[in-house]
Amino acid sequence: MLKKLNLFIFMTKIKIKISFPKISDIKKTNKIAKNLFGTETDETQAKPTLKTALKIISIEKNNFVCLKDNNKIIAWSVVLPTSKESMKRFLKKEINERELFKISMSQSFFEALYLTAVIVLPKYRKKRNWFFSYRKTNKIF
Repeated sequence: MLKKLNLFIFMTKIKIKISFPKISDIKKTNKIAKNLFGTETDETQAKPTLKTALKIISIEKNNFVCLKDNNKIIAWSVVLPTSKESMKRFLKKEINERELFKISMSQSFFEALYLTAVIVLPKYRKKRNWFFSYRKTNKIF
């Protein structure tokens, strides 16, 4: 009974939900990702842009999802659909991430997924409670 009560108290204080990003969310997550991964100075990495994010979302809305606590983004994931051949070339290091994105954005047929990023804001990394709520409510993955 105590565990159920604690879970209830936790869930009433924190309003965690899965959502699809708004334009403002994409801009915020892109800025964080650029700083985190150093994509502005690394020519091999894909640069997170609004155009790329919207293209990925247009292919399948679940390719970019956010986890929010009281409407504030605390985590997000981005998946790039691609072909098996492109993915094989990437894994063999024949092409880099930036080239994989360029190739994949021009494709219309997808057979593989590249998990581009799963980011949890530093403030929430040590607080594992959000993860259990995410796992229970997330029907996407």
